[in-house]
Amino acid sequence: MTKILFRQESTFQTVCVGERQNVRFLRFGDASAGWQGACVLDQPKRLYFPYQQAFSLHTAWLPTVENFLSIGVGTGTALNHIHWRHKAANLTGIELDGMVLYVAERYFGLSRETVQLIEADARTCLDQLDPSYDLIFLDAYYQEDTPSGMLQETFLKQLADLLIPGGVLAINAIMTTLGKSSSRYHKLCRELSRTVGPTFRIDVGILPFSEHNLLLYAIKMPAFIPSVESLRARARAEIAQNPDVYGPFRDALPTRIKAIDTAAHRSAWPIR
Repeated sequence: MTKILFRQESTFQTVCVGERQNVRFLRFGDASAGWQGACVLDQPKRLYFPYQQAFSLHTAWLPTVENFLSIGVGTGTALNHIHWRHKAANLTGIELDGMVLYVAERYFGLSRETVQLIEADARTCLDQLDPSYDLIFLDAYYQEDTPSGMLQETFLKQLADLLIPGGVLAINAIMTTLGKSSSRYHKLCRELSRTVGPTFRIDVGILPFSEHNLLLYAIKMPAFIPSVESLRARARAEIAQNPDVYGPFRDALPTRIKAIDTAAHRSAWPIR
């Protein structure tokens, strides 16, 4: 049985917080809408969704995070996880909907004592930030998709300009990676390669011909580029070190790390 804790119309959408079987969730819209975020109430370290677990493997690329920017806050799961995993990191979150920030603090434990929260459209405010981030996570969704323009080259270039050399841009996307409907995915990979640098992915879904969650990781050049084998080994070590974070999907995640070869730039990338 679902218990609704909060439901209110914001300027942009219906924001709903509920609980079901020890899981608290955030939803935009009515009961038919998907969950935007969730937490397990008696397991505070546990990342509920596989894509969140895939994001936790950022340590394979970046063992230590000093300055983290989250585009899209939602339940604050990514920000809370980075704070737990990298205690000294400076954290910034940008969220369009002020009501989402309210429920992240009220119901999901996000604290302004540890995070700088900015209520704004990230498409219009990035020029106000210092270019000092070693990890940026693009995890913004509106009406079941990434907001218009955020996966285009102009916006990706703005994010790349905020990264230090060797910094990592991570993107949570819902896309098809094979077949006739995969052109959007391949276009995004080409643009990431051009604007940021070498790109990798972790598939969360199991059917490449249908839309599924995937995490893309792009490293800003110049940087030494880890091999897929070393990334998988680091991911396995991260899971072994922090088993409470992961669910049954844990063993599959490292094997799903893949390098995306976007052609000509590849020969200039130093591999280690």
